[in-house]
Amino acid sequence: MTNQEEYIVGYLDDNTDYKDLKENLEDFVNLIPIENCTTLNDILDWVIHNQVQCLLVDHKLVNKYDFVGTDVITFFNKKIPDLPCVIVTSFKNDSIAEDLVIELLIKDRDDLPGEDLKYTEFGNSLAQACRTFRKRLEQRKQEFTVLYQKKQETDITTDEEENLCQLYNLLKAYGEIDIIPTELLTSQMSIKINSLIEKLDKIIKKEC
Repeated sequence: MTNQEEYIVGYLDDNTDYKDLKENLEDFVNLIPIENCTTLNDILDWVIHNQVQCLLVDHKLVNKYDFVGTDVITFFNKKIPDLPCVIVTSFKNDSIAEDLVIELLIKDRDDLPGEDLKYTEFGNSLAQACRTFRKRLEQRKQEFTVLYQKKQETDITTDEEENLCQLYNLLKAYGEIDIIPTELLTSQMSIKINSLIEKLDKIIKKEC
């Protein structure tokens, strides 16, 4: 067993009855419900603010949301690709039929206790998912360090600049790096364009 405080797992459901699942997993992970969110972006902000390392999502969310679990996971696969996301549902076939999430990441709620009626296998899987996310964050930090050093020494491409900013925002949110002044992340091209705009404004004002 592990210290559940080490592993933070967010849980999105349209039902407030999550306590049984939380209690069954408490020896493995710290399961916290996602609350006071309306949109997918709200959920994204909540996940980042709470430094969630793994996300569990119910499929049927109709009581609270205008989207389903597969929509949530598709959204997070784009926004935080490294975050492990799993659907836990009593409607497994519905989730599978949408072909938006691979079947391996769709769990039938009734199967979670396993044959011994304990949550050991599922709990250990969630803890391992959290460790995987942490390891991926370490890799992202290395990528950020290389890009940031390159930016300080020479010009970087637009794609590299965008990747640098995305990595910075993610790593900063999870407390992996110190806050860096915004101007150090601003591309040289943006600086040149802004300078040119300022010069044009001065010329226009003089002519007026």
